[in-house]
Amino acid sequence: MTALAFVVICACVLFATRGFAWGAQGDVLAVRFGADRDRTRVVIDLDKSTQGRVINAGDGGRITLALAGVAPGRGLNGGGSGLVRAYQVTAVGGASRVELELARGSQIERRFLLPPGDGVAHYRYVVDLKANGGAVGPAEPRVSPTPLPDAPKNRWWSSTRATAAAIRAQAARR
Repeated sequence: MTALAFVVICACVLFATRGFAWGAQGDVLAVRFGADRDRTRVVIDLDKSTQGRVINAGDGGRITLALAGVAPGRGLNGGGSGLVRAYQVTAVGGASRVELELARGSQIERRFLLPPGDGVAHYRYVVDLKANGGAVGPAEPRVSPTPLPDAPKNRWWSSTRATAAAIRAQAARR
C-alpha cells in the first residue's frame, strides 16, 4: 500500500510540474487592428496571461513593447491599419517583442490585459494609440555639434584637419 501511495504522489507531482517544463510558455496567436483617422486599437491575442512593458513609446516613428512569458507565433508580421503602418513580433529571451511602425505621429493612450470571457477563449493585450499631430521621422539628435571657429585665410590653415585647439593657439600667438 505504501508503494502505491508513493507512485500516486510521484505521478501527481510529475503532472503538476509538467507545465513548468513544457507548457509555461504561451504563444502570441494573432495581431488585430481597429482604426479610424485619429485612433487605432491594437489587439494582441495570447494563449496565456502576460505582463507588458513599453520599450519605445513612439520615438523615431516606432512603438516597441515586450510581452513576458509568451513566444511569438509563426508569421506574425505584416501591414497595419490606421496609425500603424506595419508590425512585427519577434522573440527576445523569454519574451515577445512587438514593434509597431507608425504611419504618423502617435502615442500610447492606454494599454491593458483582458482575460478570457464574453465568448473569447484567450487573453487579449490591448494597446490604444492616438494621433498627436506630429509627423513621423527619425528622432532628432539630442546634442548638436559645436561649430569650429573660422580658420585664418592662409594655405596652412585651409586644411580640413585643423582642430579648434590649433586655431586658438595660432590666434593667441598673434
